[in-house]
Amino acid sequence: MNSQHSAHLAVFNDAKQILLVKRKDVPVWVIPGGTGEKGEVPLQTALREFTEETGSNITSKGVQLVATYTPIKQGGLHKYLFTTTRNKLRGLKTTSESSDFGFFSVTRLPEVISLYEQRKIHEAFVACCGSELVRKDEVFYVSEVIALLSKPIRLIRLINLYIKAKRG
Repeated sequence: MNSQHSAHLAVFNDAKQILLVKRKDVPVWVIPGGTGEKGEVPLQTALREFTEETGSNITSKGVQLVATYTPIKQGGLHKYLFTTTRNKLRGLKTTSESSDFGFFSVTRLPEVISLYEQRKIHEAFVACCGSELVRKDEVFYVSEVIALLSKPIRLIRLINLYIKAKRG
């Protein structure tokens, strides 16, 4: 397995709402996750990053792999998406990596969210809460960049937020 990876954990409650966090470095809403540390497998990364961004510990019980996103470039970052359902999460709080958190309906997501993140949310929702299974296929980053470029106002808004976050 490629040691360079990131992993994300989409957690849904019984109302089929997803838990998202608002990042501190760039104020956008995301599924908790991040880059793996040396020796970690993707599931360990997802669980650790979830705790770092939400303050809540979660076990691997009931966690399933939804998708693997493979980069076109050799040696690029492989991304893994996991999902689970939890009705009660103890210790939820903002952390050094997050400025806010909340449960959202997948049909009413917060405004500042990337198209790539929306796709991951949809895939996790179908796998966790829907009746059909998501194929575990490869998604290339180029298609995500093209999708983002097709929405120039959203791209400009994300760039502007990034600049403001770096200044502030």
